Amino acid sequence: WAVPFPNIFKLRGSRKRMVVRKAFQQAIRSIAKHKAVFLLVLILQLVYFSLLTFLYFQTIPGITEEARNAIESIEAAEESQKAGGSPSIQNPYLLAAGAKRMYSEIKTAGFWSAALYVAFNSILWVLSLRMFFGLKRRGYIRALATVGMISLLVVLAFGQLGITNLKSALVELDGGSSLAIIPAILGIFLLLFVTPLALSLAVNRPKELLKKWLRILGLHPLKSLWIFLLAAVFFMLAFVVFVLTAEWNIIVHLAAAGLLVGAAAFSRLFFIASVNIMKKDI
Repeated sequence: WAVPFPNIFKLRGSRKRMVVRKAFQQAIRSIAKHKAVFLLVLILQLVYFSLLTFLYFQTIPGITEEARNAIESIEAAEESQKAGGSPSIQNPYLLAAGAKRMYSEIKTAGFWSAALYVAFNSILWVLSLRMFFGLKRRGYIRALATVGMISLLVVLAFGQLGITNLKSALVELDGGSSLAIIPAILGIFLLLFVTPLALSLAVNRPKELLKKWLRILGLHPLKSLWIFLLAAVFFMLAFVVFVLTAEWNIIVHLAAAGLLVGAAAFSRLFFIASVNIMKKDI
């Protein structure tokens, strides 16, 4: 009469593996069936990453320069204190002006990053959905509008989570709210977790999308988290390889860049396939 808990856990684990295996198989089949669309997805993904890289190379030098000046001013004040002098910063107004310039640079980079994200994320997800569901013209328009709205909401949520603390730390120079960091991190993780699930349902009407999204999260929370973590680890491994090969042979680094682009494109297809499988159980 004892309840066989190990067997129950084993069964649940086998179901998770079954979903993952089926999702991988469906993603690979969709690539084989829609080679031209997948090639377009890879090209657009490469263009997106290239534009982001160009943007950051244009803004990061100015940000790091201001940060370096601020650190040098603070270190000079600390050295003065150790020598028995006053610990005050020589020109606090220049430090404040530099912090405002840094805040402006970060805000500009954030704005253009958000614009690129909304534009390319919408197109890439709709093309990926097309590989599974064969969207017609009306379906394309509805899916594009839905994905665009979700992407915009994600951008606004990220902005709300980040801008307040950033302004507090850089402009008001009070170090930011330490208590707000943990909720912000949890909020970012939650956004990263639930957003791909919603985007994978974008072929549905908004009301149906919301209903199925909530039911999947309610009935399959651990399975959804497992899928998210698996895709995230896969993409992060590709990103780590790309970063580590930055100073290697150019051919190796280009291969790593191709792996990163492919990982991003495949992760999207994997999410869509996984959600489509879980959707059948609700």
